[in-house]
Amino acid sequence: MGIGDVPSETIEGTDKMGCGQSKSVQVAVAQKFEPVVCSPIGTTFDNGLKPESAEQRKHRLVLDSWTLVEMDIEALAVNWFLMVFKMVPSALELFHFKDDTDLKNSKWLRVHAVMNWRMIGRVAKSIQNPQLVFDELHSVAKAHTAFSLNSQVFDIIGRLFLTVLEEGLGPKVWNDELKDAWKEIFDLIAKEMLIGIEEAKPTVLEGDCPEARRQQLVVEDFAKLETDLLGNGAKLVLRLIDIAPECLEFFQFRNTPAAELPENKELRGHGRLILRTFGRVVKNQKDLSLVSSEMLAVAKAHTMVRIKRPELFEKIGEALMWLLENEIVKERWDEEHRQGWDVVVRFMAEEMGE
Repeated sequence: MGIGDVPSETIEGTDKMGCGQSKSVQVAVAQKFEPVVCSPIGTTFDNGLKPESAEQRKHRLVLDSWTLVEMDIEALAVNWFLMVFKMVPSALELFHFKDDTDLKNSKWLRVHAVMNWRMIGRVAKSIQNPQLVFDELHSVAKAHTAFSLNSQVFDIIGRLFLTVLEEGLGPKVWNDELKDAWKEIFDLIAKEMLIGIEEAKPTVLEGDCPEARRQQLVVEDFAKLETDLLGNGAKLVLRLIDIAPECLEFFQFRNTPAAELPENKELRGHGRLILRTFGRVVKNQKDLSLVSSEMLAVAKAHTMVRIKRPELFEKIGEALMWLLENEIVKERWDEEHRQGWDVVVRFMAEEMGE
C-alpha cells in the first residue's frame, strides 16, 4: 500500500500497512489531487481567474506529491537505497555503512538516504528557478567523483527513484503526468551533477607537470577499483597466490581448497583491506609522509611477513599492477599509468618492509 492509498475507514492514527499513512495523508490526497481531474488545462472560469497553464499544473503536482512524500520520507528514501544496492551490489562498497549487518535498519544508511531525498526535494521546490540549487548540485557531485557516476548510473537510480515514488504515492496519486514531471526533475539533477563531475576533473594542459598528470591517472584508476572492492580485492589476492603461493602460510584461509578460494569470505575481506590501504596512499600522493604513520601501523600487524618473507610486499604490488593492466584499465594501460602506479606500489613495499 502506498502513502496515497489510504483506506476510507482510516479515521485516527496510522495504519499498519505500507509507509505509515495517516488521516492527514487521506485529507491531503482528497484536497490536493481530486481537483486536478475536475479542472483540466484550458478551462474557462466564471470568476474571471486565469486557467492553470501546463507548467503551473506540473509544478503544483510535483509540490503536492512532495508534501505527501515528506510524511514518510525516511521509509521511501531507505527503500530507494536498498533497491539500488539490490540491482548494483557493488555500489554498497562505496559507503561507510557497507559493513552494517542490518542495512534496512542502519542508522547511517537512513541518514544518508534522507539527506539525498531532502536535496531532491529542494530541487523540486525550486523548479521554477532551478538555478538556485545548481551550485549545491555541483558541490555534491564534486564530493562524489570517486563513485564513477555517469549517465548510465543516473539512468538506473532515476528509474528506481520513480519506482519508489509510484509505490509510495499509490494509484490514487500516481499517473503518467506526475511520472513525467518527476522524471524531468530527476533528469535535471542528473544533468547538473554530471556538469559538477566534469568541473571536478583537472584540466591537463600542454606543459603541465607530468607527475601531476600521472597522479591524476592513478586517482581515476583507483576510482574504478573502488566500484567493487570485494571483487577486485579477491582478484588481487588470487593473483598474489598465483605468483607467490608461499604467501598462503600467512592467511587464515590457507587450508581452503583452491576451487573454493574465489568465494572465500576471509580472502575477499583481506583483499578489500589491501585495496583500501592502497587507497589511502593514492589519496595522499602529493605528500606521502601524511600516511607514513598509517603504513607503520599496518606493517606492525604483519611482523611475521616482514621477518620471514619481506619480498611478499613487492609481490602484492606486482599483483596490483597485473590487476590494473588486465582487469581495470585494460587497453588504456600505458607507460604513464605504469609510472604513476609504480610510485604507489614502491612506497607501500618500502614502508611495509622496513
